[in-house]
Amino acid sequence: MLYRVDEFMPGSAQDTKDEASKPALRLKRLLNKIYDSLVIADPNRLETPVGQQVVDIYRKAYVNGGLTKADARRVHWIWFFGCLRTLPSVLMILMPSILLVALQMSQLLAVPAVVWTAVLFSTAADVILTPFWYLLVSAPLHARGVSVPIRTLIGFIGMTAIVTAMHQGLHLLMPDRFLELQTYILLLLPFQLMVFWVYHFGFDVHVDYSAVTRRWTDTPLQRLLPYDKRGKLVFLRAADHYVIVRTTKGEHDLRMRFSDALERLGNARGLQVHRSFWVAQDFLTSPRREGRRMVMHVDGVLIPISATYREAVTRHLDIGGQTESAPPT
Repeated sequence: MLYRVDEFMPGSAQDTKDEASKPALRLKRLLNKIYDSLVIADPNRLETPVGQQVVDIYRKAYVNGGLTKADARRVHWIWFFGCLRTLPSVLMILMPSILLVALQMSQLLAVPAVVWTAVLFSTAADVILTPFWYLLVSAPLHARGVSVPIRTLIGFIGMTAIVTAMHQGLHLLMPDRFLELQTYILLLLPFQLMVFWVYHFGFDVHVDYSAVTRRWTDTPLQRLLPYDKRGKLVFLRAADHYVIVRTTKGEHDLRMRFSDALERLGNARGLQVHRSFWVAQDFLTSPRREGRRMVMHVDGVLIPISATYREAVTRHLDIGGQTESAPPT
């Protein structure tokens, strides 16, 4: 958490601001829960043998600096055929055919032959085309960091257009055996929505690289760092138009304002000790007085404590304003 001086002052404007923002905070938490339920990978899915293969690929990619197209293709190939071996996925893909069989056997409705042809054609076309979609299109998009919803939308539009065009070509060749375009689209769209719902929640969401690796970082700020620098936060330092981020794995410069970097700290606990320095909670040390200024030693770096933040530092560290003197040199 980021502390500011006015947060320690009772009756300050901060209290009024927090009261006014409570409804907005509740709405934000609700939206975050909805987003998390739709996007964050399910750890139970990744604990399966197939899921562990995916995680192993991601761990190597994470250390090496990011997901490559080859990595993404391997993941998509492993996970897609892993999902096809599960009964729920097979049942969902075959659901339209199962419903038609049930209607035919119950004699509630006579299913025309052209409808049977359309459903069987759509099922076969999707099963055949989907691996090509994931390997040739979705995998490169995945490696480039395109989000799951956008990848799913592109896949839905692209696959639906291809299947429709193929069916229309067959209709022109054999009009008596294949439905007209308008009727086929009305039949195909619900089927495609259901199929891509299965792919989205049974496939893409659970093997999305950013969703899986997000559990390996703590804050939005750390996600901007190269993967080999995403260690535990130590401190931030403003330097001209850059922010130097020190982690337990090294330093990296980000071109942004210091205030923007602080906003990206999320729930990270720490303290701003100077207009140009923020220090993580686990690395805060007792201040020392050196001449007319106060400083603290953090990971071998001498960090100044400005008068503006001095009271916040002493209260947070519960040292009652007492500081250690610098050892004689």
